[in-house]
Amino acid sequence: MAEIPQKSGQVFIQWMPLGGSSVTFISALFEQEWFRAVLTFPVMIVTVIWANYTESFLKRLGEVFKEKGRQDVDSLMSCQKKCGKLLRKPLPGN
Repeated sequence: MAEIPQKSGQVFIQWMPLGGSSVTFISALFEQEWFRAVLTFPVMIVTVIWANYTESFLKRLGEVFKEKGRQDVDSLMSCQKKCGKLLRKPLPGN
């Protein structure tokens, strides 16, 4: 259930720049400011590329850190087992 707010946050971060640039572009078209519209159009294209890039980036980053977390837990449990074995050994001279 915690995954839904995280995903919606990621989607918002991805597409927020496109919302801003498209509003500027549409505003320039309605106001017939052609120069501003021409300047804003490439920004819109870049934001679409950015949204797709961040989607792939965040997905892969999540996969990498999920695996890293598993490895860290395995390492911690291995260390805990070693420490437990050391503590159970009788002290020399007893």
